[in-house]
Amino acid sequence: MTRTKADGSAYKGSQRQLQDYVNDTPSELNQQIFGAIESLPRSAGLRWVSPLREERLCERGYQEYSDAEFLAAVRQTALSFELRRFWPSGGPTWDALAIVYTGGPSGVLLVEAKAHPAEMQSACGAKDKASIRKITAALDATKSWLKVPVSVDWFSQYYQAANRLAHLYFLREIARVPAWLANVYFVDDASHKATTRLEWDKGIDEAEKCLGLSGVSVPYAGKVFLSAKKVAAPDGLCI
Repeated sequence: MTRTKADGSAYKGSQRQLQDYVNDTPSELNQQIFGAIESLPRSAGLRWVSPLREERLCERGYQEYSDAEFLAAVRQTALSFELRRFWPSGGPTWDALAIVYTGGPSGVLLVEAKAHPAEMQSACGAKDKASIRKITAALDATKSWLKVPVSVDWFSQYYQAANRLAHLYFLREIARVPAWLANVYFVDDASHKATTRLEWDKGIDEAEKCLGLSGVSVPYAGKVFLSAKKVAAPDGLCI
């Protein structure tokens, strides 16, 4: 069975949970994000642009964006050239995106969501030598920003988390765009593989240790723990 229905809605897991939060209870989601990211001004406004149930420019809803489309979604199209210099095509596909209004230049909220700790594990699949060089330079610059030794491996076990941090670094330090990263963890998602808060804490600690981030306060980022909502199974039953 595919992960999504014809309209783009997901059947289960973090993708479905985040779709429901963004479209049905955004105020609840916003409250949890503001509580988790101290540097995000409490007076800021959030306008969610992905994954929206109804898309003006697409027949299929719940779009998730990457590369130039991600920049267009958050009204930062002018950064397309700089992003191509920083990272090769095929960059992160963002689980959710919001434009942040703070009274000054508009900013960006990046969201990565997971329903189970095993989903955090991934390795870089790049084969092209030029792409690998570009990724290596970007990750090394991000490590330097976070004061992580360059020798720490960000290509193998937790590459996805690493490249999300790299894009936060890109927006903040290269593009000088106000940006924040929310790592969302769904607790007790029975539609996928229910994970307790204790299991999340253990999994996150292991990931941070592997990335050299134990005890490091990542600027402009936060951990958001959300209770999973009941999801209708394909046969109509709630799970």
